[in-house]
Amino acid sequence: MYVLVIYAYLSWSGISLQQRLLEISNSLSDVELQQMKFLAKTRVNAFRLAKIREGFELFEELDACGLSCTYVRELLKGIQRFDLLEKLPVPLHGNAESGKNCISY
Repeated sequence: MYVLVIYAYLSWSGISLQQRLLEISNSLSDVELQQMKFLAKTRVNAFRLAKIREGFELFEELDACGLSCTYVRELLKGIQRFDLLEKLPVPLHGNAESGKNCISY
């Protein structure tokens, strides 16, 4: 068990968060991106959402709005891409939206 934890940590630390977000972006279909944009419309300006064509652009906009990876995780859950949740860090207890900010580019 201990070896597994160390391996998971080493695997996580070897790839930057930006690389992971780009990988997630590349894994999203056009329909899934549209679904995520629809879910984010309560937090992101509609004009800005209309300009977004790629997942990484949505992540950049969420970062500009001060939203953390916790919100990206919520969006991925909302479109039922649970496989992509594994690519994001798990938020620490009590650090939901306050973590400044795991998305920064």
